[in-house]
Amino acid sequence: MAGSQEGHRCHAGELRIAPDLRQPGASGGRDGAGLNLRLDSDDDAPGLARTAIRGWSEGMLVEQVRCDALELLVSELVTNAVRHAGAPTTEPIGVTASLDEGEILVAITDGGLGSLPRMGPARGEKGGYGLRIVDRECTRWGVQRWAGSGTSVWFAI
Repeated sequence: MAGSQEGHRCHAGELRIAPDLRQPGASGGRDGAGLNLRLDSDDDAPGLARTAIRGWSEGMLVEQVRCDALELLVSELVTNAVRHAGAPTTEPIGVTASLDEGEILVAITDGGLGSLPRMGPARGEKGGYGLRIVDRECTRWGVQRWAGSGTSVWFAI
C-alpha cells in the first residue's frame, strides 16, 4: 500500500501525502529553478549530492547557515539511501530541491523498499542518528512510499 509517514515533529504515524512530491518517473519539476539530480547508488553519491546542493543553494542566494544544514541533511539521507534502500545498485538515487516562498523542500528518492527509516540505531548498530539530525534541523519531514516502485524521504527547511 502506498502512503506517507511524517517525522515525529509532524505527528509520526499519521498517513499523509507528502507535499509536492511526484511518483518516480513523473516528468517535470515544481519550478524552473529547482534541482533535479540522478546519482548512481554507490559510495560517491553522498559527496556528489553535497556538491550539487551546495551549488544550487548558493545559486539561489540561500543564507550560509541554511546551506550548511542542507548539505548535512542531504548527505545523511543519500547515505541512508545507498546503505538501507535495498534497491539494486543499478537503480539511481534522485535528489530534488525547490525553493518556494522562502521554504526549501528536498526529496531523496530511491528504488528500494527497504525498511522504513527509524529514529536512532538498532540495538548493537553503529550510526543510525541521521534522522535525528534531520528532525532537529528541519521544520518538517516525512517518508513517502510507492507500492513496488520506491521510497522518498523529504524535508523542508
